Amino acid sequence: MVAEYEHVCQLLAKATFPNAAPPDFLTQGVAFRTFDGLRPYVPAQAGGVYEWSLPDDVEHTPTMLVFGTLSPFGRTLFAHELAHRFNRVSLGAMPVWLNEGLAEYYSTIRGDVSNPIVGESDPENVVGLGVYLRLVRDPNSPRPASPPPALILD
Repeated sequence: MVAEYEHVCQLLAKATFPNAAPPDFLTQGVAFRTFDGLRPYVPAQAGGVYEWSLPDDVEHTPTMLVFGTLSPFGRTLFAHELAHRFNRVSLGAMPVWLNEGLAEYYSTIRGDVSNPIVGESDPENVVGLGVYLRLVRDPNSPRPASPPPALILD
């Protein structure tokens, strides 16, 4: 799973920085085996989330929380959430509609690292449950403390 996630990370790096090496940045990733494991840490009906900083971070650490396996849906969900991190690094702060739209676009990424393919959608797997998450999040809903890191994407 880590090897596939690293491959997705390399694809996104090549797609978002096609003519230069991407900047060096750290992203903490937590991958839960099941949706039930993820559920306490994300808003209702979210399949994943990217956070610039977790609620109990002393120093901010960009973190993504996802669930799933190497299924096409799990891979698409991972790519969607990681695309938020690349959006932030490459473009900075942006409106939610643009951030979500770009994440959806980049969630379709596949192929070889030297020539990533983006934008060809798979109708069964292109939309993750986390789409438009920030539009519907209730900032007053209680959330438990942050989960421990499961893997670090460099």
